[in-house]
Amino acid sequence: MSKQANVRSLESVRNFRHELNEFTHVMAQIVEELVHSCQQGVDWMETDRMSHWPAQVRRSSDQLAEARVNLERCQMTIRPGERAPCTEEKKALEQAVERLRLCEEKVRITRHWLQVVRHEADDFRTALAKTTHMADVDLPLALTRLDEIIVKLEAYV
Repeated sequence: MSKQANVRSLESVRNFRHELNEFTHVMAQIVEELVHSCQQGVDWMETDRMSHWPAQVRRSSDQLAEARVNLERCQMTIRPGERAPCTEEKKALEQAVERLRLCEEKVRITRHWLQVVRHEADDFRTALAKTTHMADVDLPLALTRLDEIIVKLEAYV
């Protein structure tokens, strides 16, 4: 069975081809930007956050050690029979303990979310592969086919 087209304007076919070509370039650029943005998010988690919180744990550990030393020093300076509360040092120690706990929790949470982000980024890239194939293969083939159709129509006219 022969298929026929009722083409009334060769110029419309040319315009469509031009618009499809523009769409192909824009689509390829958008896909590239999406892949790049996705990778930036993963990189931020892997490099920035996964180095920030362990560094904060080390810093908090140092502050905790310093707070313990300061409390011990305060308690050693108490003369027999005197009762010095060392409240500032105790409060600083409690804050240092809490800060260390917070930083350790942030490391744990960051590790968890890094795995989630990596998984979601992989899923996103997989879903985007069809679109990438369309932008890289299908649309250029369609443009080539349209070029052939235009040549045949010009010969026919």
